[in-house]
Amino acid sequence: MRQSDADRRAERRGAIGSSVAALALIIVFLIVSHGLALDVTFVPAMVLALALHLWTTNRRPPDPERVLPVYLVAVAWQLLHFTEEFVTGFGWRWPVQIFHAEPYSPSAYLAINMISAFGFIMGGLAIYRGWRVPLIIVWFFAIMGTVGNAIGHVVWCAIVRGYFPGLWTSLGYWVLGPILIKRLLESRAHSRATVPRIAPAGALEGGW
Repeated sequence: MRQSDADRRAERRGAIGSSVAALALIIVFLIVSHGLALDVTFVPAMVLALALHLWTTNRRPPDPERVLPVYLVAVAWQLLHFTEEFVTGFGWRWPVQIFHAEPYSPSAYLAINMISAFGFIMGGLAIYRGWRVPLIIVWFFAIMGTVGNAIGHVVWCAIVRGYFPGLWTSLGYWVLGPILIKRLLESRAHSRATVPRIAPAGALEGGW
């Protein structure tokens, strides 16, 4: 299906806005990182999230009926995962034992995760409304929050040769992560379809 001029303009605006948002978040990650904790995890994940977003969901926002349910389940699971991490000391063990850096204080770790949860919840609204720019957060959560957590906790357990905070709830991401990413990638395939996407009134025209 050929794009209309309005679709092309919305895609260009989305690409610019998403790139600026990704760069801003990368700068924040570099500032708040203790040692290399976020430099080698969050930063590469954001770069990959931007690339995948520009390739897929910026061209055609995802189908809310396909993506939103599994996304919300994954975000809800993230709250359980954060709870396990918090009560078992992830905030200090992760930077200290893995990256040999200063630990995060409980208040700083709590603030980081609550701000992140706010962003992830707003990502659900972006899926529903078809807003392009905030979908960068959805992709970041899919890559770092689900698959990254699943793989990372196994690696960290291997490094410390035992349990690492957050392990048990991270196992759920081995199921949720691939499903979420697969459904986000469907936007790429559907962008070539001849049947227009049905979306809430004004969602696509608004661009964002």
